[in-house]
Order: sequence, then structure tokens, then C-alpha cells
Amino acid sequence: MTNATANPAPPARSPARPRPPSAFAPAGAAVIGAYLRHLRERREATPADAAHTIRTSPGAVRQMERGHIVHQWEAVAQLLRWHGVSEPVHQAVHTLVLQAGDDCTRRHSTDAGAGWAERLNAVERQAVGMSVYASATVPPAFQTPAYAHAVGQMRSAAAQQAHAARSMPMGHPSGYPVELLLDQSILLRPVGESGVLTQQFARLCQDAERGHAIVRVVPLDCPVAVPGVNLTELAMADCATPVLYIQQTPFAATYSLGAEGQHRRLMDQIRDHAQTPERSLALVRQARAHLCDVTADPVPPPRSGLPIDSTGILTPTRKAR
Repeated sequence: MTNATANPAPPARSPARPRPPSAFAPAGAAVIGAYLRHLRERREATPADAAHTIRTSPGAVRQMERGHIVHQWEAVAQLLRWHGVSEPVHQAVHTLVLQAGDDCTRRHSTDAGAGWAERLNAVERQAVGMSVYASATVPPAFQTPAYAHAVGQMRSAAAQQAHAARSMPMGHPSGYPVELLLDQSILLRPVGESGVLTQQFARLCQDAERGHAIVRVVPLDCPVAVPGVNLTELAMADCATPVLYIQQTPFAATYSLGAEGQHRRLMDQIRDHAQTPERSLALVRQARAHLCDVTADPVPPPRSGLPIDSTGILTPTRKAR
């Protein structure tokens, strides 16, 4: 007879709940960590080399590069001096450290100081997944020089420098394609001469065909609200902040942990309404073919229901839910 007093089975474990954003490293700290790692790898140094400089352990350096830098400004400053960054960049990173240590700015951090575009590149290169939603223009990293000039992102020396830093080769170092969610109004908005858009759409098709990007067009009747600037969602690797959201302008980047899931819900809703990659690529090719047929005639005006705001950017009219 079976012994009824046998050891009972352990209770079933409930699934782990995702940690709230408050449990993650501050947004600005993740940026600094990725930047420190970028600087170290650029000079082909090891964590042990960096640790020797600030008289700590290689493990402590790795922790800093993962985003654990709050209350460690002196160590960060020593590493910056070791890497030979300029004084303006030094001050910009100091501002990020202060934001990371402030409860009011730990979830949202704006980087507009010297070298912001290089730090943005460093964060993106540490990611293992990237989705970009563009509501008004093609994202800077995907733009041709002519398109960038036409949309007014190269009107100043600072903007030209920032665009040059963002014009990196497509195809992420980790080998994954970038998911590019393009609002359909981008295919309809006149930008410069017809040749500018023809070249830009050709590049988008090329990036998709080479597997560098997964282009998905978001229809005009998508019922979700859209941000005023590009929104990027990064899945981070070896970082104390697993997901990071970025809103970029021509002159700055704002990093966020995603307040109460707001950014994630927005991105999920956009994906739900976006066209398939096959259908999207057909729409881009169709827009390019139409422009190739236009010679002396100007680009047709956008369809009705697409008002143009004071910046000259289309503001799509969304259907109510």
C-alpha cells in the first residue's frame, strides 16, 4: 500500500512578474554605460585595462557599462579622461549622470549635449532588437543626404554634424534587421524635387531587399495617436535596462523607460495595424515608380485629409476608434 505520508510535491511556482520600470537602471544611466563600453572597445581595451585606470575590479567596470553608474561620477569622470573625450562631451555626460540620480528624471533623460549622436549610436549598437516608428519623415539613419537636406535637418553646422554621425551603414552589428514602421503619409508628402524622393525610396527598397530592414507601412486610417517625432524601441543586451525607448529630433535624443507601458502599448498597436512587409515594399515601389514617371510636373499634392502644420510636416488625420 502506498504511504500516504510521503513527502508532498513542492507547490507550483507562479510565473515571475515583469519588474516595473522603477526597478531598472535609470534611462540616462543605460546611455552612459553603453557609451563607456563604446569608448573602451573603440580603443581595443579590456575591462581589466579600464579597471586598472580607476583602481577597481574588471567586474566593477562591467557593472558600470551595464548602467550601474549612479553615485559613481568620479569613476565615470576618470574613465572619460582616460579615453580623452573633450571638455564639452565631459560636461554633457556629467549632465546625464545628474539626471540619472534625480528621482524626477530617472525615467526620462534628454541628451542634447556635445556628442549626443555618438552616444545614441552606442546605445543602438548594444541592442539586440530595434523597432523604429516614423510619423513624419524617414528616420535619419535611413535618409539619403539629399533627403536629409530637403527636410531641413542640415540647416546648421550642428545639424550637419549630427546627421553625419547618424548616417551609419544599415544592418546592425548583431546581425538582426531593423523593423522600420513608416507612416504612409511619408510616401505622400512632397520633399524637395521628385528625384530626392525617388532616391530615398530606392534606398528603402534596397535596405529591405538586403535584409537590413523590415519595412512596414502604417496606413493612414490607423486609429492610434502618433508622437511628433520618431520613436525607437530597443531591446537591450547585457544592460540593467532591458527595454529603452528613444524619441529623436535633429538636435537631441530623449530616453525613456516607458512610463507605465505607454510606449510599449503604442508600438504594439502600430504593429497590429501595419501592413505586411511584402505589401509595404510594394507600396514603396509603387510610390517610387510614380515619381519616376513624373518629369517636369511637380509631385502631386497629398490626398485630402492630410493637413500640413506650421513646420511643413504632414499631420495625418486618424479615424476615431
